[in-house]
Amino acid sequence: MANTSKRTNFDNILQMIREQPERVFVKHARMLSDLPPEKTNKLRTVLAEISDANRSEFFQGMYISAMNSFECNYTPIAKIGLEDSDGDVRTASIQVLGFEDDKSAGEKILDAAQNDPYEKAQIAAVQVLGQYMFESALDNRIPVNKKKLHEVLENLIESKNQAVRRAAVVSYAVSEDKRVKEIITGYLAGNNRDELIAALEAVRHAMGEEWAGTVLELMRHEDDEVSMEAIRATGTLQLREALPLLYELISRFDRISPEMLLTAVEAVAEIGDEGSYDVLETLGEAAVDMDAEITEAIDDSIDTLNMAIHLGPTFEEKHTPKHVREALHEAIERSKDQCLSILEEKIPHDLEDDEAIDLYDDDHDDECECGEHHHHHHHHDHHDNPLEGMDLSRFRILDDLEAYEKSAAHDADEEDLWAEFEDMAEEDLDADSLQDFINKLEARRKKK
Repeated sequence: MANTSKRTNFDNILQMIREQPERVFVKHARMLSDLPPEKTNKLRTVLAEISDANRSEFFQGMYISAMNSFECNYTPIAKIGLEDSDGDVRTASIQVLGFEDDKSAGEKILDAAQNDPYEKAQIAAVQVLGQYMFESALDNRIPVNKKKLHEVLENLIESKNQAVRRAAVVSYAVSEDKRVKEIITGYLAGNNRDELIAALEAVRHAMGEEWAGTVLELMRHEDDEVSMEAIRATGTLQLREALPLLYELISRFDRISPEMLLTAVEAVAEIGDEGSYDVLETLGEAAVDMDAEITEAIDDSIDTLNMAIHLGPTFEEKHTPKHVREALHEAIERSKDQCLSILEEKIPHDLEDDEAIDLYDDDHDDECECGEHHHHHHHHDHHDNPLEGMDLSRFRILDDLEAYEKSAAHDADEEDLWAEFEDMAEEDLDADSLQDFINKLEARRKKK
């Protein structure tokens, strides 16, 4: 039986915010994008009526939605959130404004970074300023005055609040400011966990090769968070000296945390060469029974490394004495071979022998039904998408359900059919389902 329920409109969304704010952004994110003033004021009234917890949940949902869809613009709602007395609401609103590039958003971020009384919200604003610094270094347009941006961060690195000061050091690291470099060096010389993590993040932002030796030492730090941040820094700085320890970590993939494993894998993908490619592919097979997210992340890292091999400079091109290069190369090869030996022992016995052989045959190609050849491990089926080649133009009306309801195309005789399709659209659509809907819609219209 067809679903004859009324289609969702803005008033329905407001009622949902009152009752179940966590559901709003799951299905109806677009209906809150680019709100005009009249609707913004209606939403402001509703938000003032609900509890702090529900309001916080709503704004957190808005932030997650903004991260997942750059097409949605929640600036009008975020500006409401900045006026809120709840610090978590302001934090989420600041994070949303970080995706926007208009001047008014930039001014509010600057103000929050200097004056918000809630530490978490102030740090969120400082982190957005770090994004501005990075974009400015690339000569991209930013929504604040560059001189003002530098002045604010220069003051914040001397903040009395330690957490704010650390966040400011990370955000300002991309500059060549002498004072921020002194602070980074001081943090790295101590053993305060939070300062070490902040300094290592700052090293990554600054691409600071002068701290390479300390970064390598901190890979073995007793605190996993410090160690992982050091590993990330080795990847950013492309320190080949880190490869032996990274291979050692990978060989212990079933005895370390998934986060540590993937941090090491990502660093190898940034630093490594063809030899590292063998290690990651073998790891992918040895870890075949691990969580799907882990194995997918390993595959993604293999793709990253594959690209880096073809596009990146080689170690031999760097200005390094030949005897140093040779000694390092030997150390890397020894650790790589040891890692491969351990991983190969852990490959599941139920793999077919010919499959296991194919894993290490870089020249092996498979031919799919389309007649094209693909590398065995990188057979990313480009024709997996059942929607490929279909004309979906008639469904673009679903991008804005409210506009659809007001349009001439909307017909009461089709209400049940569109309601049925909206339910179906919550699932992964396949070509057959879409074509079936097209056929039903066209048949209905032919009867008129």
